[in-house]
Amino acid sequence: MTCSYKQQFSMRRFLRKYGVLICVVIACISSLVLLASVYSLAQQGKEVPRVVEDPLVFEIDPIERLLYAMGRAENKDVAGLDSSIVGDDGLSIGPLQITRPYWEDTEMLGYWEDCYRWDYACEVVRRYWQRWVPEALAAHDFETLARVHNKGPRGHLKLSSIPFWVKVKKKLNDSK
Repeated sequence: MTCSYKQQFSMRRFLRKYGVLICVVIACISSLVLLASVYSLAQQGKEVPRVVEDPLVFEIDPIERLLYAMGRAENKDVAGLDSSIVGDDGLSIGPLQITRPYWEDTEMLGYWEDCYRWDYACEVVRRYWQRWVPEALAAHDFETLARVHNKGPRGHLKLSSIPFWVKVKKKLNDSK
């Protein structure tokens, strides 16, 4: 079925004029239906399901927790957001302080400068771990993962990566 231009124009005008009102009416009807079903369950003595909207109630992916703690350790408690932080005299960028060689190891599409974005930086780190320490990633071996992130593929064997791990571990414990 096709509409003429005149019909399309009048429909657009109608939606522009009454569209918000229609949405409000639909939302109100939906709310009333939900309230009626909850009331009905309560009258029958059945348990009313609860909807939990607090994000802290849900279990967070352990690797996400580690990434967040690493970001806080790298950036003086500022993590989870896009970051314009530059470290090591311009050699490391973003919330997870990723160097160009680190980024190149992951063969990620995009540009090194994309590491300023939190979501992209997290994916770069995950791919780096997948390449160099897949067993530690699968086992959620936080110490190995943090130390490799900090000092490279054999970072978990270097004593110089221990101070970073201590900072990350403290941030992990603070977030519990």
